[in-house]
Amino acid sequence: ANGRVIRLDRVGEGGEESLWVRPAGAAPLEASPVLCGDLDMLSTLIGLPESLLILGAGEHATARRLLGATAGLAMGPADTVVLVSTDGGGTIRTPTGISLATTPARLRSLLETVRPDIVALDPDLGPGALALEDLSTVPRILAAVVGHDAASLPAQWLFRLACRRRAAGSAWLATMLRGLVTARRSDAEPRALSVSAWSLDARERELALRGDIEALGDRLDARSAR
Repeated sequence: ANGRVIRLDRVGEGGEESLWVRPAGAAPLEASPVLCGDLDMLSTLIGLPESLLILGAGEHATARRLLGATAGLAMGPADTVVLVSTDGGGTIRTPTGISLATTPARLRSLLETVRPDIVALDPDLGPGALALEDLSTVPRILAAVVGHDAASLPAQWLFRLACRRRAAGSAWLATMLRGLVTARRSDAEPRALSVSAWSLDARERELALRGDIEALGDRLDARSAR
């Protein structure tokens, strides 16, 4: 695996089913902007074997750059990443591993065929585009959101999800949601992103899933002030 980007689709049904593998020709998400800021915490978060990390920025383009950069850092030589976007376009170009692209409608069938190490969710995905159950077999999930306030990012992302089994979904989220990452463009360097990252403890995960933005924000602010 050398960081090549391919698109994988199922064709046909039953015994006639096959996989169509083709190069992904859409413009890639930027995988390697210059990152500065809380890189130690970011490295800790992306090194977790199982996690849901919610990534946010105030502008759409910055959120996508952060998604591409974080996925690139998280990839190992034998890893596979799947970018899920509304039209299946866009790619994550990484220095190692294999990068695939798909749509929400095709994600479940792709996951049955390919066992990706990382699924990256584009900030353009709208409400109801994804079902929580579709993500339950993925060990590492990077979900990008457009938003200025770190504490509001989990609520914004959860608003997008459909969930048929809420009790099971809440238990899964309480285990998987491990951190928040935000980025803003650096004033000094146009290509640079200044990153802030927080690992969430059990109480903070509870606040995030409950949508208690004010209480979660107070805890994040207190930690940043130390």
